[in-house]
Amino acid sequence: MIAEQSTYPKSWKHGMYSLKLVFPNLYYGGVYNFGIHVLYNIINRQEKWYCTRAFLDYPQINNAHLIGFTFQYELDYFNFFKILNKNNITHNRKEREEIIFAGGPCVSINPHTLSKYIDFFLLGECEDTIITVLDVYETTITQGKRAFLKEISSIHGVYVPGITTSITMGNARLAE
Repeated sequence: MIAEQSTYPKSWKHGMYSLKLVFPNLYYGGVYNFGIHVLYNIINRQEKWYCTRAFLDYPQINNAHLIGFTFQYELDYFNFFKILNKNNITHNRKEREEIIFAGGPCVSINPHTLSKYIDFFLLGECEDTIITVLDVYETTITQGKRAFLKEISSIHGVYVPGITTSITMGNARLAE
């Protein structure tokens, strides 16, 4: 399989952090997803971050500091597991080193469905939230994955399974 060519005029440099945005379906559908384009550009505008994209048919996600999935449809949950399997990444969030997060309409409505597998969720509109999460990553990751997750659990719009006890979204309240 061939990796996607970068569409942002930026190249990775030593000392940068990497983030892989994953659309868990075929390239021809995901490449037109506006949300992926917006986040891809926001992340690549951050000086210390280099973002690339992956799809079901271009599934290489290893060697990224953060791996983010967008879930537009419930059927993409199956593809999430296919991509993890293709990259030999364990499903259980508690047993893996990689930090995987998710966003999109499906998990914003109900993040509990994938809470055994996802380290943290970005709920609702996340254009501002992702920048805060990346800043926290830069300052806390040397203390370990758990310290990073604990620190971001207090950010509005971030849900960390096992740490965040409740989420308020509009009039709805989700509890752990």
